[in-house]
Amino acid sequence: MAENYIIGWSEKDITPDKKISLAGQFYERVSEYVETPLTVTAMAIGSGKEYVIFCSCDLVAVSTVLMSDVRARIASECSEINTDAVIISATHTHTSYEYRKRGSEAVTDSLKKLREYMPDGVEYIDRVPLPEDVMSPEDAADVIAEKISEACIEAYKNMKPASFANQFGRVGGEMLVRNTVDEINKMFK
Repeated sequence: MAENYIIGWSEKDITPDKKISLAGQFYERVSEYVETPLTVTAMAIGSGKEYVIFCSCDLVAVSTVLMSDVRARIASECSEINTDAVIISATHTHTSYEYRKRGSEAVTDSLKKLREYMPDGVEYIDRVPLPEDVMSPEDAADVIAEKISEACIEAYKNMKPASFANQFGRVGGEMLVRNTVDEINKMFK
């Protein structure tokens, strides 16, 4: 007996509209320009009463604090979604937002380890004051959490009967995935 699947997609632009502090290094970096857009892409897939929502984000990592914030936002906006079915991953780009929730610990385990190897008398300063034209990591956390939750909810609400099939080809990975996503989106419009 064939399974009946429902699938929904959503993509949200998280490209900042101002300079940001960039994540993924041991020193402060601030963006100068936008080379390529940053996005979050969500896919909801279900069969019967079971479903899962996958969300890929152009971030260096997804913290447990961000995950909790997104799930709380989804629960308050769309109570029919089981937030335990939401899985968020990062593309691990080092040219995206540095973010942190207000009041959360800013120093990561790797920075704590780095301090063990610093020469005597040398101090590592992990945060420097950001200029006013740079988005704060706290504001970035709010923007990101909002867009991720919007994408997950929209993907869930966009679920429609669908099918999938195996495909084989030798094409650059991103091009194959992007073309496939674009083709799927055209089918549902």
